[in-house]
Amino acid sequence: MNRKLLRSAKKKNIIKKAQKAQLEKKASIIEQLLQQGRNHHRHNRFSEAENIYRQILAQRPDHADALYLLGLLSSQIGRRNTAINLISKAIHLAPENPDYYVTLGQIYEDMAQLETALTYYSKSNQLRPDNPFILNNLAAMCRDTGRYDQADNYFRDALRLAPNEPVIHINLTALYRLQGKIPEALRACEKAIRLQPDNIYGLSQLAALCLVQGRLKEAAENSEKIISLAGRNIDCKVMAYKMLVESKQQPPAELIPRLEKVTNQETMSTQTQRTLHFTLGSLFDKTGDYCKAFHHFSQANDYRKKVLHHYCDPIQEMISFLIPVLSGLDADFFRARKHYGVTTERPIFIVGMPRSGTTLVEQILASHPDVYGGGELLDIPKFGQELMFGPSPHSGFGRMQNFSEESAASFAEQYLNSIKQRAPGHHVATDKMVFNFALLWIIALLFPNAKIIHCKRNAMDTCLSCYFTDFRTGYLFKHDFLTLAAMYRQYQQFMHHWQNVLPLPILNIQYEDLVQDQERVSWQLLEFCDLSWHDDCLRFDKTCRSVLTASVTQVRDKIYTSSMNRWKHYEEYISPLIESFGNLQP
Repeated sequence: MNRKLLRSAKKKNIIKKAQKAQLEKKASIIEQLLQQGRNHHRHNRFSEAENIYRQILAQRPDHADALYLLGLLSSQIGRRNTAINLISKAIHLAPENPDYYVTLGQIYEDMAQLETALTYYSKSNQLRPDNPFILNNLAAMCRDTGRYDQADNYFRDALRLAPNEPVIHINLTALYRLQGKIPEALRACEKAIRLQPDNIYGLSQLAALCLVQGRLKEAAENSEKIISLAGRNIDCKVMAYKMLVESKQQPPAELIPRLEKVTNQETMSTQTQRTLHFTLGSLFDKTGDYCKAFHHFSQANDYRKKVLHHYCDPIQEMISFLIPVLSGLDADFFRARKHYGVTTERPIFIVGMPRSGTTLVEQILASHPDVYGGGELLDIPKFGQELMFGPSPHSGFGRMQNFSEESAASFAEQYLNSIKQRAPGHHVATDKMVFNFALLWIIALLFPNAKIIHCKRNAMDTCLSCYFTDFRTGYLFKHDFLTLAAMYRQYQQFMHHWQNVLPLPILNIQYEDLVQDQERVSWQLLEFCDLSWHDDCLRFDKTCRSVLTASVTQVRDKIYTSSMNRWKHYEEYISPLIESFGNLQP
């Protein structure tokens, strides 16, 4: 090589080294900035952290970690759409990072877009299948979307990897509680508390289990302990106050100032604000301050609407599907299928609008030694969802018309086996999934000897009670009076149709009759269900069983009539509801 070429090569090499050194220096500066940003972020100095992340992105727009961290910060300060956009870009640049998928899943979970959240948790698990915390997130999401068997499996996998991790035992407790497996839930909860006695989430699960079992004094004691330990964890503190109110161990007038102090203390999530307003509404209702009560209930429903804005309610989806084809489910439809199903008399189905007395009716029946109170079982709605919307060569009403005798017998046996596992030794079991009022056509095909108990209540009281109740999930129709009234009319349309065409006996129980003449209506209930009289049915408030519905503490009370015509206390505030019913008999 001649001297000229050698000098040129050396010059290029020097330039390359200089460029490399410059890039390394720039990368080092960016890494230092990133560490500074993380430090600010870790100590909740969000403004400082955001400025640093944006400095990095101004120099390196494709820096995946900076995009992710800015997205994480955005979600923490309530800018969810910005967060989704930033983290999605990070995933595009670094698709093998499981943390990105977990965080995006958490954001969608906070937005109540549970199926989308599940997709991201699943992807994260695929990338890191041996991480117990990712498995825990995935299991919790399966639980919250009703995939209980999958959730159980994922929790077990997580515990094999981290058997002494309290949070996994706590989430497993919640799964068992939802399934009504109270002994298993208690064991999981006790394990979590042994591992970490002051874990406020474990104590929250314990307080909830005490409520479910009617151990109200213990529920109150645990709730007070959570409040004292919660510190700045406002979400847990508000939930503890809610359980303290439900335990009924302190006068409402004493609890109101404590809760009002919380509202003025700190900022909180939309979901927690919703819970706080529902709780304050119930307290002011009990003290007779109906103006303040309605203000808080209205605020609570506004917040709940924000949280569940993107939520797709499968029950409403089925109702919307069935209304146009209801006329096709006529007497001829059932006559053509009279040989379908299993001829057992075991299931008793209790239906009606939410808050119409279904839990009270089930509690009376479950006080009989031969009856197991199954609560709100999801089996029939899940089967309905699969039947109407699952894979099929047919579409729409054609799927229902082509539902075969073999399929009916197969699912009926599955349902009965599930009931037998829940209620060994009981002659009869109840299923009080209220929205089965839209699915009685399925029940008639599965169980031609089943009995249907239809709970009715004053329309205004029913709708107002729905509006005032903080249901765990779904129930989007309850957030404003127009959609509430529309749902009530649809429910009436279904029940009027079934009364005319259904080949099953239906007993109509009027809530107001039951609370005014409990013994007579209880006799009527037992006679309809072919059950002998038992005095315990009059002492239903003493029955020791787990109740998982919104009426969890009300069924521990004796019969009371104070809920009759309750709507009149709020007449001046609910004119849209009154007007929407028009001439409908209340």
